[in-house]
Amino acid sequence: MRNAVAETSASRRATGILRVPAPDGRHYTAVDLLRGLAALAVLLWHYQHFWFPPAGQPATLPPLVQLPLSGTLWPFYLYGHYAVQLFWVISGFVFAAVYAGRRPSAASFFGARFARLYPLHFVTLLLVAVLQFWSISALGYFQIYLYNDLYHFVLNVFF
Repeated sequence: MRNAVAETSASRRATGILRVPAPDGRHYTAVDLLRGLAALAVLLWHYQHFWFPPAGQPATLPPLVQLPLSGTLWPFYLYGHYAVQLFWVISGFVFAAVYAGRRPSAASFFGARFARLYPLHFVTLLLVAVLQFWSISALGYFQIYLYNDLYHFVLNVFF
């Protein structure tokens, strides 16, 4: 009897994760779960970039079987880039849920998007700049991208 109660409780929790929105009606746990899985897929797809040759040489990957855990991670190595498109679909769903019945001005919409996305862009840009500086200092070459000068940094600051 105790196992049946535990199974029913676990079943309710799992079902709740997949279909019950938060009290405000605009937060869906299943969408967060899907977004997390898509993020994992993109992260694992990028993992193969550690096997690129130094910047300035042709960006060729070794055969799939030579990549780490290729027996397990091969779907992510081959198809993980499609998760970016899944992010676009999720963003469309979230925008539809947030702006349903409202009509924001273009300025407020783009201002909100900029305020949400630019800080992450800038922090990532700084992190990559530091890592590229470390790479050239420690290894003698840049990673993946050859253009790591002030001109290209400024271009990236302003998108």
